Formats: sequence, C-alpha cells, structure tokens
Amino acid sequence: GDVILMLGGGATADTPNLTGLGHLSGNAANRLLTTAQLAKATTLPIIVSGGKVFNTTGSEGEIAARILTDLGIAKEHISVDDQSLNTRQNIFYSQEIMRQKGYRQVILVTSAFHMPRAMAECRAAGVQAVAYPTDYQMSLKRDVEFYQFWPSADALATTSLAIKEYIGLAALWFR
Repeated sequence: GDVILMLGGGATADTPNLTGLGHLSGNAANRLLTTAQLAKATTLPIIVSGGKVFNTTGSEGEIAARILTDLGIAKEHISVDDQSLNTRQNIFYSQEIMRQKGYRQVILVTSAFHMPRAMAECRAAGVQAVAYPTDYQMSLKRDVEFYQFWPSADALATTSLAIKEYIGLAALWFR
C-alpha cells in the first residue's frame, strides 16, 4: 500500500486529554496504536476516518489526528476525514482524499471483527485495500475452558459486536 487508512470506532467529545478534549473508544484506540506502529515502521502517510456520529461523541478523525501528532507523527503526514458516520462513508470520504493525493492502495487498519465488512465496503467502492486487522477480541488459540460457559458482560459485548457486523454484512449483500 501507499497510505495507511485507519477507520474510526467511537470517541468521547469532552473528556480531558493531555493536549485537548476527547478520547477514542477502546476499539478505536487499539486501531490508533496499530496505525502509529505501522506509520513509524513504514513512514507511509495516514488517513484517519471518522466524524462526529452522535451529539455526545467527538470527531473520531480529528481526535485521532491530534493523538497521532502527540505520538510524534508529523502533522503533514496525516489526512483527516471528519465527515463519515459509518463504514460505507469512511471508505467514500477516504477515497476522495486518496484521489486528491494520488494514493492507489490502502493498508486498511480496523478491528479484526470489523475487517470483513470494511473490506467488503472497499471492494464495493473499488478501493484497493490490504487488510491489517487489529483489536482482536479473543486469542487465536482455540481452547475450551470451563469459565467460557459462565454468563458475563464481556460475552454479551462480544455477541453484540458480532450481531452488528453480521447485520452490516447482510445489508451489503442486499444493496
């Protein structure tokens, strides 16, 4: 790829941070860490994508860009899409930035659970993408342990993520 594309995943608007207001959610923060590591390892430019989805949330792209510069990534290497409200728009608005800057293939950074849908959106939009998943919700090692059968908030959250992604994939299929 010739540019790293990080998809947003939630942000707070007004929580105090070292150099401004707003934090990324856990999923988005994991994506940001991987994006920063990739940028430092490759020196590729970055597109951060995500707008202000709800009245109570922050602009994911703007907050991510600020934190990346705090981590030492040069501001001129970061492009921001602060308009998108969902995965389809993430790809659409990022594609506009790609056209303007002459980028042809993205290294797509998003959560592993979100990658199938994000890649499907890239294919639908004609965006060439190389998947670089992060923010895994479980280990790749598949051992069954007794504690896994206890009801828990974590299990409910994981089920909720899975349902959202399957609905999103189904919506793509019907489009």
